[in-house]
Amino acid sequence: MTQAAVQTGFLYPEAVNFSNTVAGTIDAATEKIAMIGRLRIDGKPAGSKTLSTGSIQFRTGTVTFANGATTVDIGIQDVAAGAGPIAQPDGTFDVKTTLTGGAGLVTNTWTTATMNIGSKSMSDGDLIAIVFDMTAQGGVDSVNIEMGVHRYSTGHGFPTTNQFVSSAWQTTQTLGAGRRPNVVIVFDDGTLGWIDGGLAFNSALLEAFQDSTNPDECGLIFQVPWDCKVDELWFWGQFASAAADFTMNFYSDPLAGRTLIASDTFLGEQGAVPAQSGRYSVRTKVAGVVTDISLAKNTDYLVTVQATGTANLSLFKTALPNTNYRHIHKTNGLTMKKATSNNGGAFTAESPAVTMYEMGVRICSLDDGTGAGSGGLKVHPGMAGGLNG
Repeated sequence: MTQAAVQTGFLYPEAVNFSNTVAGTIDAATEKIAMIGRLRIDGKPAGSKTLSTGSIQFRTGTVTFANGATTVDIGIQDVAAGAGPIAQPDGTFDVKTTLTGGAGLVTNTWTTATMNIGSKSMSDGDLIAIVFDMTAQGGVDSVNIEMGVHRYSTGHGFPTTNQFVSSAWQTTQTLGAGRRPNVVIVFDDGTLGWIDGGLAFNSALLEAFQDSTNPDECGLIFQVPWDCKVDELWFWGQFASAAADFTMNFYSDPLAGRTLIASDTFLGEQGAVPAQSGRYSVRTKVAGVVTDISLAKNTDYLVTVQATGTANLSLFKTALPNTNYRHIHKTNGLTMKKATSNNGGAFTAESPAVTMYEMGVRICSLDDGTGAGSGGLKVHPGMAGGLNG
């Protein structure tokens, strides 16, 4: 196997760049929310998929949907040309359903809206807008649709969400606008679709633990789809105080043998301002020596954070509505699952696997497919050492 250096390295699983949720509100006639971006169809089929009797799935926030005079249309439109930024739909539903107050929307629930009006054929890569349109309001009915918040204030910019308030689509990043779509399409044949760069989540939370809690070690099982080498372990998290010390561990065969490959330590005082998040990384060390570690494709590995201090540290995690949506949230996600241990005992994997921690490894070289030679591993000097190297 020849290893080709990845000079800057890259995180695996990829960091989702998403920290919590925000709700866009429609609480008056004509108010709308649109989730806009490129369609990704599971398996990237060459042909198109049809949505006419399938569904659109999404997460509600707080909902008051009791008045029979309230109607909300949910469906898919094209994206307008000559309007924006922010991008906005063209105003014509190709496929939709209409929900009437009193049924169909419940507070804080992953919701399925089954299409029953129109039909739309779509292909992987199409630019689409998934629209929620309150066409009439009765009483004080109000609907909140939850979306993701970019970890950085500037966000990615696209994909995006937009809101129609009063008489116009928003043109700046306001509450509910410029956020990450949180939606899944289930086509008529059962194939999944989603907005590329979007999410499919029930909640985004911080999980706090310390040495005295059970469990005191939390991690993510994953596989890589290629032979490669890694040089760092990472997670997104927060510290409560200088006493939030931890060890990052890296294992093979995590559920059958618990073989420790490498570990490294981090002291709480080396972290960020308390209650502020950051990507914390440590160099992979074997017996105290910094080294690059070879991984084999299609093999289970586990990266963990083991609390060793007396104050809480917290991991970012996302709870998914369905275990089959793991590959929407993470590349190769169907191989991933949460695993926990206490006091060095056996690891237990979550079942069904719906929790995705923001943690993993940094890949520094990949098999180039030539099948011979050592390849001469190189790591960009600016990437060496992480925060604790």
